[in-house]
Amino acid sequence: MHYKAERATGHPRANPNGWISSHILVAEAALGHYLSRTAEVHHVDGNPLNNLPSNLVICQNRRYHRLLHVRQIALRACGHVDWR
Repeated sequence: MHYKAERATGHPRANPNGWISSHILVAEAALGHYLSRTAEVHHVDGNPLNNLPSNLVICQNRRYHRLLHVRQIALRACGHVDWR
């Protein structure tokens, strides 16, 4: 997936060149503080370019983020999030 990125030199999650995914910055602005190192941001509509705060869910870790994807796949496939 390709995400929008912004320069954020000095940000704890920025890459060595000072870039960070925009959705992380949007989520942090909504929270009012940096995300933890393990936190991930989920795009509800699956569009990695839609960084509206209402489209973002902050997940405490990769495992929870993956669970959201699995449940969305199940919902689309059969209409029930618990059926896989």
